[in-house]
Amino acid sequence: QMILYILGTRDAWYYTNYQSIIGIPFLIIWPIFAFLFPLFSELASKKQFDKIRLVKEIFQNNFLVIAFACSIFFFVFSRDIVFVLFWEKFLPSGDILQYSILFLCFNFLLHVNFSIMAGIGKVRERVYIVLIAIFCNIILNLIGIHYFGVAGAALATGIGWLIIVMLSEYYLWKKYRIRFDI
Repeated sequence: QMILYILGTRDAWYYTNYQSIIGIPFLIIWPIFAFLFPLFSELASKKQFDKIRLVKEIFQNNFLVIAFACSIFFFVFSRDIVFVLFWEKFLPSGDILQYSILFLCFNFLLHVNFSIMAGIGKVRERVYIVLIAIFCNIILNLIGIHYFGVAGAALATGIGWLIIVMLSEYYLWKKYRIRFDI
């Protein structure tokens, strides 16, 4: 809505196409994420917190590999993907994609963290994190749209994912800290 109001319909089209493309990796990954909440809920009800940490470590390390592979693929071929899906008229959507696709790994990580938080019953904390992220995202969007146009909005979205991951990791740090396998 901010893009539509500030920049107009043409840029809103570009942003809509960008959102369609960035959703492609989630077509495959989303069913797996949907499985995590009941898994974490079951483990939490049995007080098997070490298993929650183990599952988090396995999923986050493996999904980071998938996220980096998708990010590199979409970064390199963004304009080609846009051309194939939406034709030449929407090539700026590929440029927009390049701004935020490098933050895709944070989107994967936030889904795992939010599944843990829901599974252990910390929904209120999730709401606080989302409210903080929304507030930051509004500010980042206003600044980003002003200086970079639609690409600034995409960048603000990626930074919003980073903020959510940082806040959720902060909350889960004591019980569910993991080692990333670099």
